[in-house]
Amino acid sequence: MGYLRKGISWLFGYGWIARLINHPLIQILFPAITGAYFLVLDIWGEKWEFISKNIAFHEKLFVYLLLATLASQIFITISKIVRKTKDDDYLKFLEGFMVLTASVVAFKLNRFSRCAPRLKKKSNTFKTITQPKEQIEYIIDQSSKWLKESFGLHDDQISFTVIKIDGRSNSIFYLFESSNSWKRTRAKDIVSGDTAASYCLGKGEPIYFPDKSLAAKKGRYFMSERDARRSNGSVYCYPVFVNTPDYKDKYVISIVTYGKLLSDPRDDEASKIIKSIFAELCRRIELELTLATIRAWQFGE
Repeated sequence: MGYLRKGISWLFGYGWIARLINHPLIQILFPAITGAYFLVLDIWGEKWEFISKNIAFHEKLFVYLLLATLASQIFITISKIVRKTKDDDYLKFLEGFMVLTASVVAFKLNRFSRCAPRLKKKSNTFKTITQPKEQIEYIIDQSSKWLKESFGLHDDQISFTVIKIDGRSNSIFYLFESSNSWKRTRAKDIVSGDTAASYCLGKGEPIYFPDKSLAAKKGRYFMSERDARRSNGSVYCYPVFVNTPDYKDKYVISIVTYGKLLSDPRDDEASKIIKSIFAELCRRIELELTLATIRAWQFGE
């Protein structure tokens, strides 16, 4: 059923056939030409020799034009239904993100509200109220739940991680993981070689590969043992760079799915939406990572 749905979505939604038939010019030309041709045959069919002497030919041509026009109108109607369904899915996706964002803000506000009455004038307010580790863990937990609900993913089909390249010690390690029990590829290997994280850090900007297997063929993704078992999936990586007076910390936030694509590689519209929403999500984590680096620099954490 999944392949059938993808096929219908491609045929009527975003494939080259859909783009061609749904083009405004095509929608106007087919009915206009067929209608004009019918009027010519009806009014001047017996007067114009090139028509009257080739009646059989023009009858067939008119039938073909009529069938093509009817087929195009049926196609356009189905296409509108498919796109409407797709738009509804996107709307639900966006609504879920808005709920997630509100939840993240409320979580931080509640912490500030709890801390405020206990603050002392001579205490370090920044250290007391900023708890980036707690905030990031909450964002990752809620984001994982949202993605599972949005895309129908199981616990073993999604991974949300943050890798840190420590500017003081030059050590590389997983700072946060959505599934701590998983056996993962070493963080050092993830940020070097032919991987999405390495490519992301090198470019200095977010990347999204709808199909990891296609990215792997281009040398931009490392297929792990879990990837081999699950075959397809998507990956999104977001780089974070935080400068302090003494050193520079680097982070890469990764969202990876196993056994299920977040969007069809040929659907540019869906890819743009995924990239836009995930970028907004990662900016909230970036803010907390920046605070974490500042805390670590100031207090030697």
